[in-house]
Amino acid sequence: NSIEGCFVGLYPDGQTGMGDVENSERGVEFSKGIMVSNTAFDNRIGGAESYMRNIVCNMYAEGILIEQSNGNVVQGNYIGVAKDGQMAAGNGWIDVVRYNNDERIISRYPGVSLQAASSSNIIGGSNASERNLICASGRAGIRIEGGGTEDNSVKGNYLGVGADGKSHTNLGNAEAGLKIMRGAQRNTIGGDSDGEGNVIAGNGSSGVQIRENVSSNTIAGNLIGVAADGVTRAANAHNGIYLFGQKDSGFPENNQIGPGNVIIVNGEEAEDAAYAVTWAAIRMDSSGTSFNRVFGNWLGVDKIGLLGSDYNSGVIIGSGAHDNKIGPDNVIART
Repeated sequence: NSIEGCFVGLYPDGQTGMGDVENSERGVEFSKGIMVSNTAFDNRIGGAESYMRNIVCNMYAEGILIEQSNGNVVQGNYIGVAKDGQMAAGNGWIDVVRYNNDERIISRYPGVSLQAASSSNIIGGSNASERNLICASGRAGIRIEGGGTEDNSVKGNYLGVGADGKSHTNLGNAEAGLKIMRGAQRNTIGGDSDGEGNVIAGNGSSGVQIRENVSSNTIAGNLIGVAADGVTRAANAHNGIYLFGQKDSGFPENNQIGPGNVIIVNGEEAEDAAYAVTWAAIRMDSSGTSFNRVFGNWLGVDKIGLLGSDYNSGVIIGSGAHDNKIGPDNVIART
């Protein structure tokens, strides 16, 4: 099946939202833009030609949800940003009255979610025409989660910035640009070839979170906290890449960060925080965070040495994280 050239949650001008928050009955919080589910395999959402682009905005839950489904392709769409590629019209923000009283449902969802044993899906592509814009989501821009959610590829997308690759005012996703969590394995974010790296910038938490019992994922060739031109700062609010877990849900192990990521952090703690400098280009926390590798990256500095961080560190390893390897061939500077 293919879904192409549609305005989902928008009037045909592609700019004006159709959101309806007047429904006070149960169910409004479950509205999603596009849902691929229950073994509906090998579908295409969008495509490499401009006329195939879907614009998916103003959903109360996810813009696109893929669950229990393999081999789907999501390319060339604007998700949470209007037709002009610059105006935020996000998904996943719920704040509605229910049951004809003053009770309010306040919940948040990612822009795109891969979950429930979905594998071998492709989000984006190496050509500019295949790029998705994923912006202004109530939680992460992309969330990859769950056991069996594996061998997915996320490449060439803009997560938190507009079509120009630079604008991020009101376009950042509310949490991380991308999360891998709860047992997801062997997913690739970016890549070694031209055009495969994602721009992950301007988001409200870390650029990428790798959390809980996830393993063997690869993060390579991305611009994190940097605009698409590679020399303009567009910082995420917290760490560049943050690995952590907890005892009851497990820890990230054997993930690969590199080569080729450029990670600039420029977050600042509130003035009343116990200590002001807590963020890093790479931060690893928690006692079971182990056997992860970080190599061949630019940490705290861009490739030509122009950008740096005003507040933050290159690498922080703490809270019992062990047996992780930093190097070879990282450039760590300007922190």
